[in-house]
Amino acid sequence: MPVVSVVMPVYNTQKYLEEALDSILAQSFDDFELIAVDDGSTDGSTAILDRYSQKDSRMHVLHQDNSGISAARNNGMRHARGNYIAVMDSDDICLPDRLSRQVALMEKHPEVGLCGTRCSFFGSDGEYAGVVPPVDPDCVKSLLLLVPTLSNTSVMMRRDLMISNNLFYDESLVAAEDYDMSRRFSQYCKITNLPDILMRIRVHNTSTTQQIKDQNDRCLSAVHKRVLSELGIQASKEELEMHLSVSTGTYCMARSREYIACVENWFCKLTQANAITHVYEPSALAKVLFERWSLACLLSREPVWWKIARVRKSKIYMGYGTFLRYCLSLGAKRTFRILKRHATGRLKKRWS
Repeated sequence: MPVVSVVMPVYNTQKYLEEALDSILAQSFDDFELIAVDDGSTDGSTAILDRYSQKDSRMHVLHQDNSGISAARNNGMRHARGNYIAVMDSDDICLPDRLSRQVALMEKHPEVGLCGTRCSFFGSDGEYAGVVPPVDPDCVKSLLLLVPTLSNTSVMMRRDLMISNNLFYDESLVAAEDYDMSRRFSQYCKITNLPDILMRIRVHNTSTTQQIKDQNDRCLSAVHKRVLSELGIQASKEELEMHLSVSTGTYCMARSREYIACVENWFCKLTQANAITHVYEPSALAKVLFERWSLACLLSREPVWWKIARVRKSKIYMGYGTFLRYCLSLGAKRTFRILKRHATGRLKKRWS
């Protein structure tokens, strides 16, 4: 039996497929099988898969009618034989040591059931490194209250844990299905990330993320509703909108003082609910909520002095040192741009 089963759903990615396959088959860790699931491709992807499978005995191809990426992943996972299942998309690229690094971590830490990595993003506009993902399992889980904390194309999971607890992807979700799966994994194990870039994610106009962008908010809200129910909160429509706005940073409501007060009250409600249900480690949750609260204040349409004072007067304030470290984690340049943009806008308004 292979140690790792790599599951790759494939749908009309002929242009990028060979590069993705080559990156997997050239891994420094070679005790794996590659299960490619052809989800009813209509371009040349099927021929490429069949040709590669004839050249390398580690590769197996499953064919199915077009059913969507979650159904394709689930099909591949049901056929997996390895101790671990690694997920990969058919237009991305694995760095050579991805599998070896993740297997080493999972072998060393049996309490970890799901592990992601840092990723870089590349395309016609060049390449840039993604943010360093959280590593501490308590922080990773607490962040799941708001946002997905693992890049799905980089995850590795324990197969027995996934099967015994039915942790397959929810095929009713056309987006955020990876977020929902991570949330369910966190109920049975610890989740973490490797802080090094081990995956390169391709950004292009035909990517699945771009095609379903308009449905993301609806699916995120559906997962948020499930997350909040674990805290014993049956969220109203207005509360779900509030939670979505602070989670995505889009701030669909007016960034007014009233909005900031609503965010603070909502975070206090989450903290109180967690004190009863004990879903999240209290100090980790407090840090996550304080950082989101600080960002909401920084992005408000108020003077800089008001932003700083409002952060300090908050019921969830965690001290100047924590606030300063968060600003530094945003990056000095980014924080300065946020403050400068709003300060400049206020000056223009005063002199116009």
